[in-house]
Formats: sequence, C-alpha cells, structure tokens
Amino acid sequence: MRRENWTKNLGTTCSNICRITLVILLFINLAACGGGGGASPAGVISVAGITPSSSTAQVAVSATISATFSSDMDPATLSSSTFLITSPYGTIPGTVSYSSASKTATFTPLTPFFPLTGFSATITTGAKDTAGRSLASNFNWAFTTTQRDFTVLGNTALRSGTGAKGLIYGGAAGMSALETDTLFAAAYAGESGMLVPESELKWNALRPTPDTFDFTGGDWLLSFAQANNMLFRGHNLVWHQALPSWFSSYMTPANAEQMLVNHISTVVGRYAGKVHSWDVVNEAIAPWENGPDGLRTSSPWYQLLGDRYIDIAFRSAAAADPNALLVYNESGLEYDTPEADVKRADVLNLLGKLKAAGTPVHALGIESHLRGAETRFNPDKLRAFLNGVASLGLKIMVTELDVSDQNLPADTTIRDQIVAGAYEDYLSTVLQEPAVIAVMTWGMSDKYSWLSSFKPRTDGLPVRPLPLDATFNRMLAWNAMTRAIGATFNR
Repeated sequence: MRRENWTKNLGTTCSNICRITLVILLFINLAACGGGGGASPAGVISVAGITPSSSTAQVAVSATISATFSSDMDPATLSSSTFLITSPYGTIPGTVSYSSASKTATFTPLTPFFPLTGFSATITTGAKDTAGRSLASNFNWAFTTTQRDFTVLGNTALRSGTGAKGLIYGGAAGMSALETDTLFAAAYAGESGMLVPESELKWNALRPTPDTFDFTGGDWLLSFAQANNMLFRGHNLVWHQALPSWFSSYMTPANAEQMLVNHISTVVGRYAGKVHSWDVVNEAIAPWENGPDGLRTSSPWYQLLGDRYIDIAFRSAAAADPNALLVYNESGLEYDTPEADVKRADVLNLLGKLKAAGTPVHALGIESHLRGAETRFNPDKLRAFLNGVASLGLKIMVTELDVSDQNLPADTTIRDQIVAGAYEDYLSTVLQEPAVIAVMTWGMSDKYSWLSSFKPRTDGLPVRPLPLDATFNRMLAWNAMTRAIGATFNR
C-alpha cells in the first residue's frame, strides 16, 4: 500500500500490485522541419525521457507517470486529452502538472488504477511547446504485467503457524454464527487459536438494566473456546460506543465512577483466570476534537469523569484479574498521513503518562483496519512507532486486522491480489517488532465480515476482506498471512 513515486523510486517494492515489465511499443519518428543538427530537428519536440523507464519498474495502486520534453512546454496544452492513460477498464482520468525547470509533465490519476493485466500511456501531438511546436507523432508506451506471487508451502493452519513462531493468531466471532453455522464453526476452530467475542462482552450486550448483567453470550463463547483448545480474549470494558439505551439518562458525574468500577469488577472477576487479555479502554484518542492531549472529549466517559476514567478502568481490571494482560486499544495508527502522525504521537504520550503514573497497562492494541486502495503506507515510520511503544516496556497486539476492498475493481482476481498484498506487506512490517505477540483478524470469513453491513461496497458486490471466503475456503489473504508469519523470527 506504499505510494511509489515513479520519478524517484523505480525498482523498489510496491505494496499492492504486480511487477511491470516495460515494453516500448512505438518510438518517435521525427521529421525535420527546417534546418537542423543536434539531437532534435528544428521545429519538432521530442520526449527526452519517461518514467517509469526501467524493465523492472513496478506499479503502485495510484501512481504517477512522467515525461520529460526537449523544450519548454506550454502548460495550457497539457491535459488528460493530450496525456492519455488507458487500461483494460477504459481511459483513466487524471490531472497533468508541469515543471518548467525540469521540462517534465506528470500525470496523476484522479482515482486508483489497477494494471494487473497491463496498461498504456500516450502523449498526443496536442502537446505544444512555448514556440507552438508539437510532436511529429503521438508518443506511445505500454506495459505488460505479471501477478504477484503468494505461493505457500504446506497446509498449516494459521493457529499452528503462529504457534510455531511463538505468536498467537485469533479472530473475532459471534455466538450466533458459531452456534448456528456448523461449517463456519469448524473452519473457525481449525484456524483460530484465540477467540475474540465480537459484541457479547460490550456494555450493551452485558447490561440490560443498570442493576443487572447478562452473561449468556460471553459464557457460551468461553465454553466454545475451551472446547476447541483456544485462548479467550475480552473486548471491551470501556468504549464511547455500544452503550445500553438507559446509559445517558441514568449515568451522572455522581454515580459514574461507582458504576464503572462495579461493571469492570463484576465482568473481569467472572472470567478471572480464563482470559488471556482485555481491551480495557478502547479508542480514547481523537485529535480532531481538539481536547487536551488529543483525548476524545465527546466520550460519555470523559464527560462524566474527565481523563480519570482511563486510570480507573485499568486499576479496576488489574484488581479483578491480576494475571490478565491489560490492553489499550486504538484505531487509525497504520498509515503515513498527517492525521495518523498526530494520533501516533498522542497515543505514545498517553501510554507514557499512564506508565509514569503506575497505571497497570501492559500492551497496546493496534486495530489495523486496512484499506486495499490506500497507498500511504510507510513501513519505516510504522516500525519507529512500534519501537517507541516497545521502549515503554509494553507488548503489542494486532487486534482487529482486515483489509477493506472498497474502491477496488469488481474483478475478484484484482481485488484479491491487492488485499493479499496489503496483508503481507503490513504483517511483514509489524512482525519485525519483537514486542508484537499476537495477530487477530476482525472476523475469519467474508460471510460474517462487519464490513458487509457497516462499510459495504458502493457497487453492491460482496466484500472480500478476510482470510476465508464466504464458503470458508482459504483466500489469497490467507496465503499472504501465512507467508508473512512464516518469514518472521521465532519469539
């Protein structure tokens, strides 16, 4: 998912797509237009250089294509109509910018394009220089492609592959799907080494009234995990969403702390000794709200208790189960964007303050809801952030991994390649950090992905974001995960 600038990084690894072999199909035949001499006849523009121009160049999901001219061009003559990019899916719209200093025109697609089966580019004779001269003929170049290889050796389940490396693999699942769909239950149990309840341990599932608890779903899922030799994970104790309908009218600053402590003590206490880890506080950072330290000031918990709620939650959980790994879980940390930069800094600041205060936080959960069409992935920046977390003495867990195929082509061959590439590139980066101890996907099969309901494709096609497809067959994403896990070191 890394954006590669073809004008600077020709041959480096591109995250999502395929190798491109450049084939120059048509060279310019220049006709002299009056006197001459030199590299270019008088009165004719030539294309002095193009990028990509290497036989091993690789394409990013959303890439730029540049051409350098022999004379200073008239920018008004350079547009999508004179700089055409075509693919098997039609002409690709874009914008053309021009640098007079380098005499280079750069085409930037307005939408991502996915040239798994090749594409071509043309500069037409409509392009003119400042003297009004044009190309003698259209300049064309084309690219053929080969698909990225996701071959794996063997048939080892994800839970076994991670176990062999000293890691844990698990996936989120709900009671309803596991109880009623026996084929899914079997596939899930075969791959997952840790069960993560999707909703059954959230407030709105556990608290039908202010004075009662309903552990039906949580208890059933724990029994399923134990019967299938899985670890069990708690998600989550404090979040600004998934609160019961009575919450807003019942909770006050006067009773909020007692209610929070009682809830955590009761829930964590019920499963004490049986839970590997708890997401104690979920998504407390929201820099766009401009609150102190980037905290989510719109959270009901913040409005009731201020930032104290975070420390209260962790101390209450530790008292109820001293052996559980206590996790701060956060989203939006994965990409190289200004927003993510700020959020990563705020998360490090929060974790540092909690550690300094003696708050019993043991790990960071990085949710990792990825986007297949996203190109702004910077492995070095992400590794530096993870190293910063580890330097605080914290473990790291990938807690909600999936790859949305929103804005990817309908063609499932292309979609699956891009999604798989995102999985392999991301996990290959994250697993280089020794503090990472577990990888969990948010779901296991496309049939039950949350994206189908909350973030469906705009074309109405079924989503394909997870390791298993809707009929529980292994996807290219499964191969990609297996490859990344197999390539990492033993913990």
